[in-house]
Amino acid sequence: DLASVSQVMFLRVLLLCVVVLTKPLLGEGAGDDEEITPEMMFNMASLLASEDGQYNKNLTEAAKWLRKGAEAGHLDAQVMLAEWLREGTGVRRDPIEAARWYSIAGKRGDRKSTRLN
Repeated sequence: DLASVSQVMFLRVLLLCVVVLTKPLLGEGAGDDEEITPEMMFNMASLLASEDGQYNKNLTEAAKWLRKGAEAGHLDAQVMLAEWLREGTGVRRDPIEAARWYSIAGKRGDRKSTRLN
């Protein structure tokens, strides 16, 4: 059900926050992005971009996590990053870079991206 999905997403994002925030305390190499899955990166971006009253909306930080997820191969992150680049949401508007990400997502099977590219 939806509540369970929300709880799982919250726990994944919480784990991501712990890894990111404790990295300086644990030393070099601890909490590297390799330990953070593309799904976690996308979830972090989604959480930071949400209008949920529990969190402060931060589109610039969300865009950083979205790009990490896209670069790590997360299809939804690739599509969303393309949309944000096209619209200038959280990033400088860049239609050329947006087209590149739409192309990548389209080659991976996203139908919307193949129509837009």
